[in-house]
Amino acid sequence: MNLERISIQNQSNSKAISLIWRNSKFQSIENSALYIHNRNIPWVICMPNTVGCAMKCKFCSIQYSNSPTLIEYKEIWKIYKKSLSILNPPREHQISFMGHGEPLLNLDNIIKFCNKLLSINDQVVVGFSTVGITDKLDILMNQDFSKRIKLQISFHAWPSEKRKQIIPVEAKYPIEETINIAMRYAIKYDKKYCINYVLFSDFNDSEDDVEKLCSIINQKYFYIKVSSFNSFNNSSLISASSERTEKFINLLKQKKYEVHSFTSLGVAIGVGCGQTSILANLE
Repeated sequence: MNLERISIQNQSNSKAISLIWRNSKFQSIENSALYIHNRNIPWVICMPNTVGCAMKCKFCSIQYSNSPTLIEYKEIWKIYKKSLSILNPPREHQISFMGHGEPLLNLDNIIKFCNKLLSINDQVVVGFSTVGITDKLDILMNQDFSKRIKLQISFHAWPSEKRKQIIPVEAKYPIEETINIAMRYAIKYDKKYCINYVLFSDFNDSEDDVEKLCSIINQKYFYIKVSSFNSFNNSSLISASSERTEKFINLLKQKKYEVHSFTSLGVAIGVGCGQTSILANLE
């Protein structure tokens, strides 16, 4: 696993780093890292898990593959260790499987990686973001390390027919089932999990969309992260305006939801949420 390129974008007191690797199969694999000033755990290292992705989410630029290559846990480990040597974060940092393919499609390798990592560093926080592969989610949340997981659910639209328009896998894995599973583990581990909601102009950013979101999300077990959309080539989606975003957030707060407003770091170097696209074969 050789480092091909590193890119850094500084933003105020924070920064984003893109790391691009070439493996023995001549595939290019990207991971990224964020240093977020004033965050409780400032360093977040985002780990890849597949080459290509089968989810076809309309808001993500990762190349579609009907049969994505699963990255073996030893390769994930090499990328992590080499990233540490470059970034030099403190022992207390977060590693996240999000934005680099659907992690539950490569669950066996990721579980092996997490077990090894947490056996040598009990200060690491593990983050997962999933569109909701229900049977795999149950397995993930029943591991010895599961209580330490920061779970994020890629929700983005409701009801089901609307969500299918941007997340086709909703037809096979209804998000309502995912929410019920996550709620069960929120109760078991006495935690709140994150509902990811990216706002798209004239699609999911209305007052009616707030009502529909609140109809399915229990504020006792979930908080809502409202994010701006990071555009990419050939995307038909448009980010909601700042005025619509502010109104959406205020309506949720009026209903007593815990709301986090999120703007991506690293957009200029292509590592903002949904922008990663370099998981591909190199000629």
